[in-house]
Amino acid sequence: MCSADGADAEHSRGSSKGVLDMQALERNRLQSFLYARDVTERSLLLMYYADQLTPQEISLVMDLPLGEVVRRLASLIAAARAALTDATGDEVLVA
Repeated sequence: MCSADGADAEHSRGSSKGVLDMQALERNRLQSFLYARDVTERSLLLMYYADQLTPQEISLVMDLPLGEVVRRLASLIAAARAALTDATGDEVLVA
């Protein structure tokens, strides 16, 4: 129920601001993580997640051995999980 003084509405606005702040923090963490990678690593991650290419397809596009693509993706995903984990140990973004 809403109180006469609008406390519930204020709580709701505060919650929304907290969610927006968390989203900005997550975006900043992801951006920092990506900018710390070299162009090959960023390309691997973007092709895998944004373009949804398979490791085999990435191997062909980047002219890299499949084993190297798989190894580098595994390493990058592990590094992303570590970098994008909040203080409580909960993953923030990486699936």
